[in-house]
Amino acid sequence: MMKWAAAVLLVLLAWLQYRLWFAEGSLRDLAMLEQRLQTMQSQNEALQAENAKLLDEIVSLKTSNELIEERARQDLGLIKQGEILYLFPDKRVTDSVRPLATIQTNPNSPETKDD
Repeated sequence: MMKWAAAVLLVLLAWLQYRLWFAEGSLRDLAMLEQRLQTMQSQNEALQAENAKLLDEIVSLKTSNELIEERARQDLGLIKQGEILYLFPDKRVTDSVRPLATIQTNPNSPETKDD
């Protein structure tokens, strides 16, 4: 009878060890969840910092005309009355666009004939 009791206790101990180390809710799962928690907390801190920065910008835009003017100049290309706006086109854009003087039309083409 003692051999059966020892065998049952040994099987029970093996089953409990398996659950402790490998089954759902094991120490391995706990370590993985803690790692995910740390990752999410760091992401949350970064997003909170970004939110604080955006909130400061909103408050500044609501209270400062100079900041609104600066934003309009940068984002929309607006100018004040009496100012001159100079645009410097990107070289890649100007290389791909042919000047109008070099476009040749065929006077006999169907697009230019008057019917």
